[in-house]
Amino acid sequence: MIISILFMIMRKRQIPFIMGCLAMISAGGIPVFGAGETRGLIFDVPTGLNQVEAFRNETRIGLEKLRQSARQDGFNGPLILLLDFHGKSKDFNLEFEAGMALSRAIEPLRNDGFRVVGLVNGQLRGHGVLAALSCSEILMGNQPDGQLGPIYPEGVSADATVLSEYRRLTLGRFSQAVVRRWLIPGLELVEKPAGQGADPFPFGEKKEFPQGQIVGGIRDKLGLSFADAKFLGLIPGDAANTLPDALRILSLPPQTAKETSNKTVTRPVIIEVEGQLSGVKLERIKRALARCRGEARELLILKMQSVHGGTVNQVYGLAQELLAFSRGPDAIRTIVWFDKDCSDMATMLALACDQIWLQDGAKLGNFEVYLTQEPQSRTAIKESIKSLLTERKMPENDADLLSRAFVEPGLRLQWAKESGGKLPFALWDSSKMGKAMDLGPMIKPSSPEDENRPLRLTTSLGADPLGIAQISRDFPELIERIGLPLPPQKMGTEWLDGMADFLTLTSTQVILVILGMACLIIETMKPGLGLPGVLASLCFVLIFWSNSHIQGQIDWLAVLFFLLGIILVMVEVFLIPGVGIVGLSGVLMILGGIALVAYGHWPQSSGEWVGFAKVLLPFAGSLLGSLILVGIFIHFVPNLPLINNIMIKRSKYSEEPVFSFGTTSQSLVGKEGVAQTDLRPSGTALILGEYLDVLTDGEFIPQGSSIQVVEVNPPRIIVRAIIESPQTMPL
Repeated sequence: MIISILFMIMRKRQIPFIMGCLAMISAGGIPVFGAGETRGLIFDVPTGLNQVEAFRNETRIGLEKLRQSARQDGFNGPLILLLDFHGKSKDFNLEFEAGMALSRAIEPLRNDGFRVVGLVNGQLRGHGVLAALSCSEILMGNQPDGQLGPIYPEGVSADATVLSEYRRLTLGRFSQAVVRRWLIPGLELVEKPAGQGADPFPFGEKKEFPQGQIVGGIRDKLGLSFADAKFLGLIPGDAANTLPDALRILSLPPQTAKETSNKTVTRPVIIEVEGQLSGVKLERIKRALARCRGEARELLILKMQSVHGGTVNQVYGLAQELLAFSRGPDAIRTIVWFDKDCSDMATMLALACDQIWLQDGAKLGNFEVYLTQEPQSRTAIKESIKSLLTERKMPENDADLLSRAFVEPGLRLQWAKESGGKLPFALWDSSKMGKAMDLGPMIKPSSPEDENRPLRLTTSLGADPLGIAQISRDFPELIERIGLPLPPQKMGTEWLDGMADFLTLTSTQVILVILGMACLIIETMKPGLGLPGVLASLCFVLIFWSNSHIQGQIDWLAVLFFLLGIILVMVEVFLIPGVGIVGLSGVLMILGGIALVAYGHWPQSSGEWVGFAKVLLPFAGSLLGSLILVGIFIHFVPNLPLINNIMIKRSKYSEEPVFSFGTTSQSLVGKEGVAQTDLRPSGTALILGEYLDVLTDGEFIPQGSSIQVVEVNPPRIIVRAIIESPQTMPL
């Protein structure tokens, strides 16, 4: 078909040629511009630093919806993000900080498989050029006033930070000589002699190629026209003077939706996290995340102050929830504020957020103390951090080396590239670097004091060259930088959370254990009384409920320990009284179960056993408080008029009271009486004319049986049945 068309063209047979084209169009063989061969979105590029975060969020959500829609329709063609640099203003000018922030918002979109195209149809000045260079390609108009640059006024030179950022962003994509001529006054651009130079671009600096032909016509220009930019390889395609021109060139449908990123985030919220990342705190954060999603929040700011510690599995689990929180069509953007006192496991939560803002002086990592206490966690930390870095689209080799550096004291990392190589700068293990290398900053150690220590990534290196964090002097500056007009609402706690917080205080739980254990002892001393048993049950239920509510789960091993302890205490009281060992074991198991539910999980390491012992110690001390409370109860309660009626039991056989703590003199030993109720093993007996509460040594004695007092151990009176000798019947 193609050969026949070419033949017809050469023979100038227009009619057959037109007929052939129509046939091919009807068969789908020739592309029709604007017929939907590609799909995409159009976004106005923000013009201020305080709008960059909204742009980042809106473009990501819009492209995710575009990707899902394409999958549902079975569309496998290119997905395009067209960025209009002049959606609202004719001239576009950005300071370096804003230009860098915008370029770093665009770069991940390009690396995520989208074709990001910048449309420049006016004058793009300042560091808006950096943002344009971060796109996959640039479309530009050829109007007389259309111009790319200048970046700086004449005679002004870029500093090392600016040069480094432009190099990082454009290396391997654009001629470095072309980019540098914008930034360095007086730099002469030449056409390289054939076959010279490491990069594939035809232009270089005269100082490197003195024999090269100076590029004429644009030698002294700081702003490039369409023709200049196309000649220098910055513009690959045709001129696009209008948005419809750009849609036609990109084969996008005319009805392609256009969005604006200059939106104000109207529903931001702050979750404050402070101190050690205990299981309680992690569960609280999870519940706050669920509430944010339920309330359809648009932005979540995780404000972390002095955050540290926690177990690897639990913290990494929360990090995975944070990742899921900011993914999908209903994603909520996440920003973390990381102050200078945060360390070790706080790094995982930071890496799980969309954007990391470090207080000046803060350091990511700093696992030295943590690894001293938990050396067995080294591999788990490394793998978890590598996974999070990979989720941030960091190259696999860089992610592997950086994650190792956080846990390997001896590893040395250098930001470098092979001299003359095509690969960009990356992380290198210093011991494996060749001789011919272009060197960037030393990542680890970054200072003499960090030699042979796990990585403590500084704010400056995290921002540049690694590009995983940004710097803010303090939290109010962060709020201003991300463009929030008012301080965001803080995510408070629900009333149940507040109650659980109060009940899980160590002081509160110790009081509950003292009261619960005292009531349990009193109930066993006076079976059937009821009220002490109800109070004991209420205290223990509150302990278990509050801890399970805070932690989001209940440790069933703790419940088993507690119930087994109750059973052993009952066995000691009712079946084998006086032994002591069984009852003491039961009490210890009760306290162990309470401590275990308060700790949250069975200890897995020596460090966790130490932590568990610290939790158990106050509860063990509470046993002494319980005994003191029981002694006070025994001594004072029988003499209180109102409570006396509750604690004193009336006999159905007499108007005389039966005292729980009645006659206990040793003179009762050996005295005989009659069981007035079944003794199972406790009950009532008539001894010396008094109705007394008695207890057998475990045997069952039916009502009406003769009994004898064998032991008095205040307040318990121990009895046993009198076995009568069988009578001899006369024959």
